[in-house]
This record gives sequence, C-alpha cells and structure tokens, in this order.
Amino acid sequence: MTNVQTDQQLFQQFSHLFCYPDAETEHRVTSCYELLVQKSPEGAEQLRNFKEFIEDSAPARLEETFTATFELQPLCHPYVAWQLCGESQQRTLLLMKLNELYRQHNFSAGNDLPDHLSEVLRFIGTTGDVQCRAELIADAIIPTLDKMIGAIENEDHPYRSLLVALRSWLCPRCEDKGVLS
Repeated sequence: MTNVQTDQQLFQQFSHLFCYPDAETEHRVTSCYELLVQKSPEGAEQLRNFKEFIEDSAPARLEETFTATFELQPLCHPYVAWQLCGESQQRTLLLMKLNELYRQHNFSAGNDLPDHLSEVLRFIGTTGDVQCRAELIADAIIPTLDKMIGAIENEDHPYRSLLVALRSWLCPRCEDKGVLS
C-alpha cells in the first residue's frame, strides 16, 4: 500500500470514529490503530487509549460517552465551522463554501452537515487535490482539533485521546508541508 493509500484509509477510519458508535466501531479503531502505528507512533499511543476504551466498553456506554462528549457539551460539537466561527454569518458562509468545494470534487456529504468533522475527514480522504487537503487540514482541521482538545479538561477522556491522536498524526505533515503528497 502506498503512502497516499494509507493516508486515505486513515482519514476514512478516523472519519468513522467521529460518528455515532455502531457495530463497526471496534473494527475501525483496530484498523486505524494498525495503520497509525506505521505513520505516527505518538498518535498511535494516544489512539491505543481510545481503542482500549472501545474494546472494554459495552455498546450503551460507548453511545452514552459519545453523546455526552459531542452532543451535550457545546464546546465539543464536532462541527468544524461551528468551532471556527460559532453561530454566526461566517459559519453560514463556511458551510456554503464547503458545499461548493464538495460539488467541485463530486463528493456527497451524506446525512450530516458538511462541516461535521467526520464528513470533512471523509472528504479529505477521497480528494486527489493535494493543495485542497493541505489547506483544509491547516486552516480548518487543526484549529478545530485544538479547540475540541482544549474543551475536554480530563486528559484520560477517551475522545480526548482520539482527538489528540488525529492531531498528532496531522501536525507534522502540516509543518513539513508534506500533507498527503
């Protein structure tokens, strides 16, 4: 598997992990972890914490933790435009720009808003436009992850580990200007 294919798969796996937990979640976190070990040992270490939580928790606990983290704590809503702009006109404009970008690349955002973190990650994992990926990661994903990580004060929180794992994998690529090239 090439570096680009591995990166695309990682984006797809991370995308799924930011969706409501389902029967595929444990498989997805294992697959993500195995790929991340090769790409970012630091990120894999963080993801291991999340993986252990997934493996050790009953489905009801996974659902409860997901809901409490992303749906009941407004600072942790997994919406990129909301994290960057709040409830403002700028968010509406960013949503419109994301929809336009998705149309240009023949991408369907699915059932959620186009700025849901899982949708943006899924898009990044499907587009072949290197500059588009790099800009979305540097200008949208990293600042969003920073805000979400900062909002979860408990360092042992499983979803904080997931957020930190994704950030650990992405940040060196932004600094090296080698995002999925």
